[in-house]
Amino acid sequence: ITIGGYAFWSCDKLASVTIGNSVTSIGDKAFYDCSKLMSLTIPDSVISIDAEAFARCTGLTTLSIGNNVTTIGEGAFKGCYNIARVTIPNSVKIIGDEAFYDCSGLITVIIGNGVTNINDWAFYNCTYLSDIKYRGSEYQWNAITKGDYWNYNISSRCKITYNY
Repeated sequence: ITIGGYAFWSCDKLASVTIGNSVTSIGDKAFYDCSKLMSLTIPDSVISIDAEAFARCTGLTTLSIGNNVTTIGEGAFKGCYNIARVTIPNSVKIIGDEAFYDCSGLITVIIGNGVTNINDWAFYNCTYLSDIKYRGSEYQWNAITKGDYWNYNISSRCKITYNY
């Protein structure tokens, strides 16, 4: 089952959502600009989060990504500037272009060791991002294909910890 593209687009009164365990995909801009949405749990059944699925959900403070997601699409959480911490599970292979673009409140990101690509501008303008914790080795981290400006304008004090 897929939550289709634009399904809840700009539902500015949507404050909470429960995504069922039969959902495998969240479509393009499915929850785009749901500014009152504060907490989000993406269940383990979900495999892909498509382009801008939760972009501009500016009220979002808590995010939990299920353990079977393989792709975080382009701009999936773009402009969700109140999220402070994100754990990207080991199942994720691709962090898409601009996935967390302008998530200026983001302080800590835990990245699973399954990631093979961190695409262009993925963490662009995450100005408070100071702690990247990677679940693999430094060698594995260096083998990840990283796009242009994937970490542009993050905190100059940002530290990467390996084998987390």
